[in-house]
Amino acid sequence: MAPKSRIRVLFIEERPSESSRLPALLAEPEASILEVSMASWDPEALKRVAGKRFDVALLDFAVIDARAIATVKQLHGRIALLPIVVVSDH
Repeated sequence: MAPKSRIRVLFIEERPSESSRLPALLAEPEASILEVSMASWDPEALKRVAGKRFDVALLDFAVIDARAIATVKQLHGRIALLPIVVVSDH
């Protein structure tokens, strides 16, 4: 039986110091098919995108505002074919 291929997820948090349930959910045994790379939204995130291949980007924002929209546009501009999922508290 061939091993399952893993889904490479770039998880970007707006404020990593604030607790979110998403990292815990991504670490659940049911999510073992996921290979998650975490980053805060800063130049580090773009460096990770440039250096690795991801299947999806998951952005966790407290509020969807102009800054969040600019972040999505910037990430999309770097890798146009990367699916981006935005999660918000609201």
